[in-house]
Amino acid sequence: MKKTLLTLSIVLFVGAAAQAQQGIHFGFHGQMNSIWILNQNNYEYSEMDYEYKFGPNGGLTLGYNWEDNFGIQVEFNYAQMGQDYSDIMKDFGPTEDTSKPDLQTKVLTYRYVDLNYLQVPILFKYMEGDTKDAIKYQLLGGLQLGYLLSAEQTYTADVMNIDPDDQKPVDIAPQSGVPDFRGNASVNGTDYFQKLDVGLLLDVGADIYVNDKLYFSPSFRGYYGFFDINAKETRNLQPAQGENIYLASHNAYIGFSLGINFMFPDAKLGGSDDE
Repeated sequence: MKKTLLTLSIVLFVGAAAQAQQGIHFGFHGQMNSIWILNQNNYEYSEMDYEYKFGPNGGLTLGYNWEDNFGIQVEFNYAQMGQDYSDIMKDFGPTEDTSKPDLQTKVLTYRYVDLNYLQVPILFKYMEGDTKDAIKYQLLGGLQLGYLLSAEQTYTADVMNIDPDDQKPVDIAPQSGVPDFRGNASVNGTDYFQKLDVGLLLDVGADIYVNDKLYFSPSFRGYYGFFDINAKETRNLQPAQGENIYLASHNAYIGFSLGINFMFPDAKLGGSDDE
């Protein structure tokens, strides 16, 4: 315990000597998010219950502080998004009576939606604290642009109603639930979703300075996408049994981020003040 306190004291003492936080900085960060697709689109199948899903996010950070308390930051991140679902539903269960094919047994069913994005946040940064403070609290906010790199979704079900743990892939889903895609062998996962996603990203955290050229950035982040991520072909389908209506689906996440950054306090955009 004493060694831990001593180490922390040394770090804070060294950081207290940090000079102005103006200049160019770059670094790397990683985060783990609780990821969501708000308002599901289950095509012509029954609506399902949401399951918790987590996904990593990380990449490169570039920024410029034109004053001690104000700056701009741009990132280039790879992010896993999506949603998992489960429910007891009849869509993929066995037929109880061959003379009545619509009477299917309800069985445990899972749906997994995995989306991978290149995300580019463009953020305004406000830092609270004096120039020589070892810890400066920060607030970032701005737009995040996302481009869909890949997408995959699968359904599994207890198709024989024997054992809920005996899950089998359901090959007919989701393509059979989208009339425009039926019988089209060239359809792939990305055809179900829009390529572009744009939303609001907020970040609350701190910059912890080891010296005037190195600092760590722990923070909590939240994101909400403005756009409907569903492809036009998958919208406004007839809901199963009229039990739900179509609503636009939005990407969202909340998570914890940790970054390591390198500061160049003498670097100025547009040249030095002496020129």
